[in-house]
Amino acid sequence: MNILPIRLENLLQVESVRIEFKKSWSVPTLDQVVKTICAFANDFLNLNGGYIILGIDMQEGRPLLPPHGLAGEDLDRIQRQIRGQCQRIDPEYQPVLSPETYQGQTILVIWTPPGDLRPYHAPTGSQKGDRAYYIRTGSETIEAKGEMLTQLMQLTARVPFDDRRNLSATIDELSLSLIRRYLSNVKSDLAVAGQDLGLLGLCKRLRLSVPANGFEVPRNVALLFFSNDPGRYFVGARVEVVQFG
Repeated sequence: MNILPIRLENLLQVESVRIEFKKSWSVPTLDQVVKTICAFANDFLNLNGGYIILGIDMQEGRPLLPPHGLAGEDLDRIQRQIRGQCQRIDPEYQPVLSPETYQGQTILVIWTPPGDLRPYHAPTGSQKGDRAYYIRTGSETIEAKGEMLTQLMQLTARVPFDDRRNLSATIDELSLSLIRRYLSNVKSDLAVAGQDLGLLGLCKRLRLSVPANGFEVPRNVALLFFSNDPGRYFVGARVEVVQFG
């Protein structure tokens, strides 16, 4: 099942600030990958994160094709190593890992949307316990220092839970009839005008969805209000009513 929001052919044309290529896999590569994941999650330039592709080399900013591939590598082991090291990012952040076959070679695409709990910092790898905030500038991952660190702290305030994007669901899991019933109940002008917009159009107009690398994903608030089974996405959630004296 393809879990990427963009075709590989199109992905290979993405500007270098949002994509990084690694020819092969090694322990030093793991350290670099985790720092880049941290940088994409911080999304310093508000470009909707980025992608890391393992198994393709790069020359002068362009991918070298056909891919080198990850032949002989244990993809399950690589994915476990990445997930394990990402647990050391603080707050913990996990990217989306997607093994793919391209031009007859096996590659691994690491899709890293912006994190909802920014800013993130990761181990530097130099000394035990040392950590740093990482960002992308051009095609490079660098440590945020001085004014850049100040800007990162200002730009990436915590996003409220109901406003956060939910990458485990799709727009199609929202109920168009529930949205239209709500608009009718609150006597919104969109109750009539929205008849021609369709589900995606209404979600955009009501800000129930948010762009994520070229497609729309629902916010938590949309799933809470307009999905037929909210408990499916928020296991253990409950409503509490508090009366103040």
